[in-house]
Amino acid sequence: MPKGLMLIGFDAFEGACVSHKVPADLEVPDPIVQHIQITHNFISSWMITQEEGFNGISYYDPEHTFVILLVLETHEDGQDFRIIIEQVNDFLLTGPEPEEIDAELNKIFKLAFSVLKARESVLLKLATEEADLKMQIHDLTKNIDVILKHIRDASTRILLYLIIHEPATFDDLSYVAPVTPTWLQDRLQSLIDRGLVILKENQYWIALE
Repeated sequence: MPKGLMLIGFDAFEGACVSHKVPADLEVPDPIVQHIQITHNFISSWMITQEEGFNGISYYDPEHTFVILLVLETHEDGQDFRIIIEQVNDFLLTGPEPEEIDAELNKIFKLAFSVLKARESVLLKLATEEADLKMQIHDLTKNIDVILKHIRDASTRILLYLIIHEPATFDDLSYVAPVTPTWLQDRLQSLIDRGLVILKENQYWIALE
């Protein structure tokens, strides 16, 4: 999750200077602050800065003269968080009073943090469910493979094989049901006629309808 938000202004004597930040204890080394300000060069621009131990995405808009900097964890992709900076930029373009800025930055950052945390939780849940599903599929595949070794009926072997390995070619199925090509062709045609299997582009599939 992002570490914080920072607005970087410019002073003719001191150069780049931090005007506002959320949270209040957010720290960015001064050389990085100066580098970000100088690189934007007072031109409307986006920039991603990755230094040793630092990762951030920033935007400069000459309409309000602030560099908006979002400080990220080292593994995070700045492009994923542009919307936060865009919200701050929209707010600054309204010409707020200085005392209003800190409160609004806090509001935007906390709201974004809550939304991103919820999204992260959902993605983690989906990843867990996906892993569980893959494990279930793996177990089912192993079980069906074991059953295939003990079933002699060719039609059943074909259907079970297609459940886990579709699509399959005629040659694939000839290994599953080791019978004569003519007999296998007749059995496959019977399964097609019964609506259990379909043939499409020389490959056999389980019929879904």
